[in-house]
Amino acid sequence: MNPAPFTILSANEWLDRAAKTPAKPLFNNLWHEDEIACLIDKPRSGKTSLALHIAGEIAKSRRVLLIEFGTTMRQFAERVRKYASSGLFRLSLDRDSLGELDRETLMDRVESAVKSSGIKICILDSLTWLCDYFRGADMGRHIMRRIADMRRRLGLSILVLAERTRRIEPFVDCFFSVDEAPEEVRLRLFPEKVKAPAVKKRSSVAGKRTTAIPSAPCSSPGARHGTRATAFSISGAR
Repeated sequence: MNPAPFTILSANEWLDRAAKTPAKPLFNNLWHEDEIACLIDKPRSGKTSLALHIAGEIAKSRRVLLIEFGTTMRQFAERVRKYASSGLFRLSLDRDSLGELDRETLMDRVESAVKSSGIKICILDSLTWLCDYFRGADMGRHIMRRIADMRRRLGLSILVLAERTRRIEPFVDCFFSVDEAPEEVRLRLFPEKVKAPAVKKRSSVAGKRTTAIPSAPCSSPGARHGTRATAFSISGAR
């Protein structure tokens, strides 16, 4: 019987190992190279907008592949305009040739397309779409296990967008929400959500303190979910 894949070292030895293999950040300290990260937040919270920003920043120096399941070419073109570069690629799905693929066949084709591209940094939008498409018990866990296998085989760094965890924690290295992005990024993407709220001052007696009444926060649009889709092609965003 093969021994369990465990290693026991002292805390100092683990610190020494960590110092010799520093993590390379892909987005602030929220997502690092060789990790599966999950950008998880409620619907219409701005996940897709933040993911496009992350992709655009990374694509300035490295190639990035967007794997989109619920976005049409026209929707993508509208969203990606300000991030387009020679380093940003999109894996598109031909909805007309979808057919009735099962989960494993679809993921096999995704992996084959990613392998052919040679790109090592991927952003998948979204786990929610895949779970809604392939309905079944523990679908999120099955899909994330498959994504984790693909990451290991191809040596990828993957960011997955999702609306809820669906018990996927064993297959994800780190989770973060839109609100955990750096403030300067959120100010740029969602100024109506981040800027200081308008304040009305109300004073009852001269010389007494005033009461600030903040305005209600606004919500920002996020990703839409589309219909089914398959046969893949990868193209760059110019």
